[in-house]
Amino acid sequence: MKIAVVNDRFTLAGAGGGQYRVLGIARELARRGFDVTLCCPHWTSTSLYDFTDCPPPRTWISNQYANSVKLVSSLKRSGRFDAVYVQLPVPVTKAAAAYYANLVGSRVFIDFGDIWYSDDTNTLHRMLSTFAVKNVCGIADKTSAATITLKEELEKMCENLDVIYVPCGVDLNLFDPEKVAEADIPARRGRPVVLYQGAVSRFTGCSYLVDVARKVIAEAHRDILFLIVGDGPYLEEMRTEVVACGLSDFFIFTGRVPHHNVPSFIAAADVCLAPFPSRRDVMIGVFPIKVVEYMAMGKTVLASDIPSVRRILSNGQNGFLAPIPEFAEILLKLLDDPQLRRDIGARARATAKSEYDWHVIVENLLRFWF
Repeated sequence: MKIAVVNDRFTLAGAGGGQYRVLGIARELARRGFDVTLCCPHWTSTSLYDFTDCPPPRTWISNQYANSVKLVSSLKRSGRFDAVYVQLPVPVTKAAAAYYANLVGSRVFIDFGDIWYSDDTNTLHRMLSTFAVKNVCGIADKTSAATITLKEELEKMCENLDVIYVPCGVDLNLFDPEKVAEADIPARRGRPVVLYQGAVSRFTGCSYLVDVARKVIAEAHRDILFLIVGDGPYLEEMRTEVVACGLSDFFIFTGRVPHHNVPSFIAAADVCLAPFPSRRDVMIGVFPIKVVEYMAMGKTVLASDIPSVRRILSNGQNGFLAPIPEFAEILLKLLDDPQLRRDIGARARATAKSEYDWHVIVENLLRFWF
């Protein structure tokens, strides 16, 4: 069966969670014998591991509208597909690919890996996006969503919508603590390592990390290394804050790291952080792929108590949930108790294997599709 997997861009490094979600599903489909083609405005590829990174959009207008025409052209050039799997949340850009697939008789599977959002519901873009979501869900054969809250939001927006909750997964062959060697971190000098991995932005809660570190280091007089793995719009501002607070000796910033190198940095960590702000779009649409990747590596995770994380972590059983103001206190307790970290990490790994292996997730998705 030929399936086109459609997204606005595909990249091998520095991607958001939606990129890893769509590639994880595409690769598992290929492992199951489907004939899979990646399709974006810039190129198409039948290789799911060795392809040219897509350039980032130069302007907002280009990303939202001009790429719609390019995306349909790419899909058209690639020939006839039995099914087209389109990942949103950029509905204006990628809805056109779904409409085209429906027009030529392909089955259309829509996936919401996230949610678009703006505070002003009267903006032209928001109105167009709402219109596109309702219409594209109307022509879809099946619709899936990465979080329960996003599923519920779509059901409120679109009457009689056939939508299923499909969480994000993890590649257990790549994120395997038995196979992965720790990254070499010369600045470690025997210090415990607290890791944040992912997009470095205010949206992902990175703006709270400097204050957490300040409390742990300055107030508790602890010599700890905070390892920040990733890139993003807040990176330079965060570096500046670290210097201004006199914490330069306690932070390492790696910048952009290819996804296949991420497990080695997680392997080097003692505790892994996933802070998220209490924003509407975060509460509804964010599935924290970093959390299941930390868990797959058998690490103790300390995360914000938001709905999507609450479905993954049972507090005190396979991880810890807390408001961000309590992170410093809990972090100190975890660093003082290696046996607790080992026990929690073992249970976290077991959860990742049983519930978040891409094999398990795509098995459920295929049952829904067919």
